[in-house]
Amino acid sequence: MKFLLLFTCAFCIAITASAQNKETTSTGKKGTAVIHAPSDNPPYNVTVQFHAPSDNPPTAAAKKGNAVQSPTAQTLYSHGDPTAEEQLILEYVNQARANPQAEGPRLANTTDTRVQSAYSYWKIDKTKLIQQFNSYPQRPPVAFNAKLITSARAHCTDMQKNDFQGHTGTDGSNPGQRMQKAGYTALSGWGENVAAYSESPWHAHCGLNVDWGTQNQIDLGHRHNIMNFATSDQVWNEVGIGALPRLGNTQVGPLIVTQNFSRTGKPILLGVVYKDKNNNGFYDIGEGVSGVTITPSRGNYYAVSSTSGGYAIPMDGVTGSVTITASGNGINEVKQASISSENVKVDFGQATTPSVILLDPTDQGFLITTTAKLTWMKVKSATKYHVQVSEDETFTKLVFNDSTLTDSARSVNNLKNLSTYYWRARAFTTLGWGEFSPAFMFMVSIKPNSPKLLAPADKGTLAGVPITFIWNKSIPDAETYSVEVANEPKFFDGLLYTFDNLMDTTYTFFDEKNYIKAGTTYYWRATATNSAGQSEYSDVFTFSVKTGSSQFALLSPPNKATVGNKPYVFRWSRSAANTDHYIIEIGTDTSFFEGLIYINDKVKDTTFTFTDPEDSIKKGVTYYWHVAPVFKDDSQGDYTPANSFKLGTTDVPEEELPVAINAIMPQPAQALTTIFYTTKQFGPTTITLHDIRGARVATLLDAQLEQGMHTVAIDFNQGDFAKLAAGEYFVRITAAGKSVIHTLIIQR
Repeated sequence: MKFLLLFTCAFCIAITASAQNKETTSTGKKGTAVIHAPSDNPPYNVTVQFHAPSDNPPTAAAKKGNAVQSPTAQTLYSHGDPTAEEQLILEYVNQARANPQAEGPRLANTTDTRVQSAYSYWKIDKTKLIQQFNSYPQRPPVAFNAKLITSARAHCTDMQKNDFQGHTGTDGSNPGQRMQKAGYTALSGWGENVAAYSESPWHAHCGLNVDWGTQNQIDLGHRHNIMNFATSDQVWNEVGIGALPRLGNTQVGPLIVTQNFSRTGKPILLGVVYKDKNNNGFYDIGEGVSGVTITPSRGNYYAVSSTSGGYAIPMDGVTGSVTITASGNGINEVKQASISSENVKVDFGQATTPSVILLDPTDQGFLITTTAKLTWMKVKSATKYHVQVSEDETFTKLVFNDSTLTDSARSVNNLKNLSTYYWRARAFTTLGWGEFSPAFMFMVSIKPNSPKLLAPADKGTLAGVPITFIWNKSIPDAETYSVEVANEPKFFDGLLYTFDNLMDTTYTFFDEKNYIKAGTTYYWRATATNSAGQSEYSDVFTFSVKTGSSQFALLSPPNKATVGNKPYVFRWSRSAANTDHYIIEIGTDTSFFEGLIYINDKVKDTTFTFTDPEDSIKKGVTYYWHVAPVFKDDSQGDYTPANSFKLGTTDVPEEELPVAINAIMPQPAQALTTIFYTTKQFGPTTITLHDIRGARVATLLDAQLEQGMHTVAIDFNQGDFAKLAAGEYFVRITAAGKSVIHTLIIQR
């Protein structure tokens, strides 16, 4: 038995055991066992073992799931379904075996910095490396075997889950036993390479074929397996490769690689079908073409290229010239090969137009304009480009699609603000259209413009509170607004109120803090916000009031108001500074004695919502309400004069409605009038104004609203509203298919 076991590490202790082993291989040679103990966590660590048991012909099952038409008198053969990484490692191995003289410089002069770092660490003599490979003979390619792939992956999984590197499995198995367990019986010899600390497929290949490590540079066991350069080496012709990522925070990885080599006495036709997207003349990850039928003109088998593009076909009993046809999935090629006793590699594919490299907008980029200037790198010999911009990453919602572009830049206009877009491009050359580039995603993210203030007008004088602020919509539309009120123009020490997250372009406030005084100049401004950020502040307007909020008075509902369905919201101005809480009474007469229907003597704020759980408020009845303050010394102030109100009519008075009209004020409507209403759920809401006959005279709102209290303001001295005659009208608010109606009186 020829038996060599190598472990390498950064700091190794060599233990050599000479064994007078009487067991012999089929060649009758004796062997020795050499073991090197590695450190706990070697930075670069690869292992190799090879052994020579008896011969047994291979068998292979057809790949499942390929719905292809079988050529006459031939059987489908599958080499398994290697991943793109496993196929790439095989291509590295076969490239090296086909031309050792090119492999040496390729390894020595690689631009992979991680590989060069390993060379420096292990003090690799690159001149000697090139000289060694110059002396090696060419060897035929090795073909994938499905069962060897299974055994290699099984060992990778063992190392992956149990965080180790070695040839003895956690179940005590050796490589030959694992190959046999996987069903591989053609063991005319076997070899195993393990690189459990690889950074990439190329890093793994360099580690194994350079054979870095102090003792490895002496034994070159891995290189023996890959190159079969010694006259005493068996020349492998089948291989299984496993390449798995690490699991979690383990020492092994990032890539765990196992190579299981063996030999069958039958020649194999093998290769890979790929589209050379980068035109480097070599297979790369992502270039494999699956589902291509490979049919030799003679022999018992045919193949269908696997997921990563590879194939293998046993050619036992066939010698001489053979025509091989590749067809399907965009490939239609015919090639010739000469079959003898060794494997033959025939690749299929085509040079393709290179992919376009996108420049701007960059992936995950943001635009602050609705025009996107798309730019990309020119492709050599390209005569035109095809560019697509879509609202979705599957490119089914195209907003731009042009395949006639001859330059490497194009502007796309009228994009929507706060929207995400995807774009991609491809080039056309004499080779035809290339594939689309990977898509880039960008977002149009434009902050709102500053709102334009409308009312109160600058330097305006108002009767008093409540005050309704009105501004125009920002373009692009804002999602929310904020309003600030101050008694000095810098909005710093004199900032009185900040109203945030306003959904509408109107807001009425009642001076709950009792700040607004007669004869004082006040300042107000607004800003708009969307997901892109906050706008600049608007211009600052000033206003003053004739009557301040110092007097304790009822605000809403105003006297003689008509209110909508419950809940009913009552508001009043703040009383003296030493007020602790308030008492509110509701009754059917102004004595609030026999007609008292509700009292609450613990109201802490100047707003109270009456849910009316016993349905005390009835249609057709006039109700009265008033409020009294209770001071901190427990004394009670005077009640306000009473306001009256009535319950308005609704389309569905007995049902719980999704919207309620809280108040319309002032009533009768004269100039600026505000409708106060509450939506109980998110959804579409419309507000319309109707005359006494029910005819609609205006639509005041048609929008999606969030749950909460809202206002809408009407200036009956402006536009079409100024043409409305004095008289009785109805405000109708509809949400979720249900409506409430409130009377509105216009007085001229």
